[in-house]
Amino acid sequence: MDLYQRYGVVSIDTIVPEVKDPISKDMLRILLDRPGLNISQLTDELKGRRGSSSRRIVRDKLKELAEMKLVVEEAGRNERSYRLSEDVVKRWSQVLGLTK
Repeated sequence: MDLYQRYGVVSIDTIVPEVKDPISKDMLRILLDRPGLNISQLTDELKGRRGSSSRRIVRDKLKELAEMKLVVEEAGRNERSYRLSEDVVKRWSQVLGLTK
């Protein structure tokens, strides 16, 4: 909570230091703000933040993040959506001082 009060944001590096890739970090930030996005929506959000993005790269990064158990894929009727894993949400909550 002290980090948040001082700087208004908690760095993704504090929550998931194992993620080194800047695109993956941005994707995690997006999914924190907007869980349940599909690949197209995530690509559009990433493009808005970074200036460019491709579905192929987003799909590959999502696969890596899912293998690391940081992102969960949820199959819907027509498409898949993605959200942060419960472990990442728990880590974020702990850093903010919301849980112990």
